[in-house]
Parts: sequence; structure tokens; C-alpha cells
Amino acid sequence: MSSLGLLEHATGNSAAARPLLEKALAIQTRALGAVHRDVAKTVGRLGSAYKGIGDYEEARRHLERAVQIQEQAGGPNDPDLAKALNNLALVEIELHRLPQARRHLERAVAIHEHNGGPNSSLVATSLDNLSGVLRMLGDLERAHAVENRAIAIVEKAFGPEHPLLGTALVNLGAVLKAMERYSEAIPIYRRAIEVYEQGVGPDHPSVAYAYRNLASLYKAMGEPRTALPLYERALAIRERALGPDHPMVAQSLSNLGALKRILGDGAAAESLLQRALKIQRAALPPDSPQLADTLVELGMVFLEQENPSGAEPLLVEGLTIRRKGKPAGDPEIQEAEAALARCRATPGRST
Repeated sequence: MSSLGLLEHATGNSAAARPLLEKALAIQTRALGAVHRDVAKTVGRLGSAYKGIGDYEEARRHLERAVQIQEQAGGPNDPDLAKALNNLALVEIELHRLPQARRHLERAVAIHEHNGGPNSSLVATSLDNLSGVLRMLGDLERAHAVENRAIAIVEKAFGPEHPLLGTALVNLGAVLKAMERYSEAIPIYRRAIEVYEQGVGPDHPSVAYAYRNLASLYKAMGEPRTALPLYERALAIRERALGPDHPMVAQSLSNLGALKRILGDGAAAESLLQRALKIQRAALPPDSPQLADTLVELGMVFLEQENPSGAEPLLVEGLTIRRKGKPAGDPEIQEAEAALARCRATPGRST
């Protein structure tokens, strides 16, 4: 039963995996007791299944339990405990509990170093995630150092064309972007694209991920026309690889729609964002940050089209989601608040 649930989860069907894993957990607990390594693994897989359907609070509850059981069953330096801590940290990130995520990842790094030495590939994976958390916390110098260490380990362990290197390079590019070291980030992202294309092929979603990040960099640099074909490339790859109704396709549609708005093509922006919104309404939880981004962008398109009555409900919904998931004063909250204020100050708004 657990293997069936794992198969469903591995193939992306987290909703189908959850009841299978719950049944497996009940059977294992009766047979093995509550404190057993296999029980911990199934609890962890169940937590990951909840993460896959966007129920992050339930995911956190299960993954915290998995960590507790794993430590009791295997001790404080068990390799599987480090994996459980890493998975718990990823959920904490989704819940914007960044100090907790950092603590879990630092502990995972220490466990991997204890078991495999400082240059273990497992150390690199946890360092990669830790760098992302440090970047989000604003500790950019440490994030930069940690990511460079991860890259050195991956290159030594797997060579210069492994997909894990592509992921680490994209994350290094994100750190450099946050540091506004744009000219250094560009070749890092381009190298990531090359690594992914050589390692997994040009039509893999990972390639789209790297193109999307490079496009975002050019957008931040004030070069939307340079970003445009990169966003279009990312969208085309995702549509071929994942199908037209996948949430990652919706993300690319939303990115492209936002860029079209900046370029003054309101009709194209509206069409792309409406399509993204339709996919996200069907596929994502109602408090998804990606859904919020699309709502706010579409609201701003309507506002620029002098349609404040159409804009207001979208901006209100998007702002509500952002306020749930982000701290007060976050730039994305301020962006939505400013747009809503403009909307409500516009003459002709229906009340």
C-alpha cells in the first residue's frame, strides 16, 4: 500500500497518494508500533503529499511528526532524519516561517557532514536550500557563500553537466539578482541553461525554469523587450512538456501577461492573465501566492483600461491572499495596496 502511495506521489498525483498513504500508515503503525523508521518514512511521504495539494499546515504537522519519529528511531545523526528535516524546511518556506526553515536546514547540513564529510552530495542539496532561505531572509553575503560552496561540491561530485549543478547555478543567479549584481547574474543563468540542456534536453521543464529566471532578471534590469522572448521560450517548453493546463504553464502565462502590461499591450496582457487565472482557479489552493500574483496583475490591467469596477474585486482578493502569507510592509503587499487605492480613487467606480 505504501509503495502504491509513493508511486502516485512520485508521478505527481498527490491527491490520489494521500488516502493510500493514510491506509498504509495505519497498517504499519499496528504492525510495527508508532516509533519505527518505516512509520516515519510513511508519515513523511504523507506530509509531502499534503504539500503537493497545497495544504501546507497539514504537511507541516505530518513532517514534524516524521522528524520526531525518525530521531527517536534512528538517533540524532540518522541520514533519514536529515532528509526529513530538509522536507520540513521546504514546507516552512511555503508558510513563510523562514527562521524555522533555516534552523532545520542548518541541522540537516550538520547531519550530512557528520555522516558523509563536508563534500558529500547530500550536503550540497541542503546547502542549496539553505542559501535560498538566507536570500529570502536578506542575509545575502552568507547566501552567496553557501551557494558557491554547494556549486563546488556538486561540480566535484557529478561533473559540469549534471542537472543539480543547473539548479545550484539558478539559485546563485537569484542571490546575485537580489544583490543587484546583474551583470554577474546573466552569465550564471546562461550557464544554467546550457547545463540543463546538456543534462536533460532542451525541452525539459528545468530549462524553462532557467529561462524564466533569466527573463525575470532582465525585467528587473528595466529591459522588458529582452525579457519577452525568454518568457515566451519558457512558456513554450512548459506547454510541450506539461500540457496546457498545468500550474507551471499558468505561472508562465502570468509572467508573460505581466510583461505585456509593462510593454503597453493591455489586450494581450488581459488574454494571457485570464487564461492563467482559469488554470490556477482549477489547480491551485485559494490562498496560493501564484494566484495572488495573477489576480493583482489582472486587476492592474483593468485599472489601466479604466475599468475600476472590474479591477477592484481582483485586487481585493489578491491583496487578501498576500496579507495572509507575507509580513506587513512586504513590497508585494504595498504594490497591491497602492493599486487598490488608485482603483478606489478612480471616478466612475461602481459602488
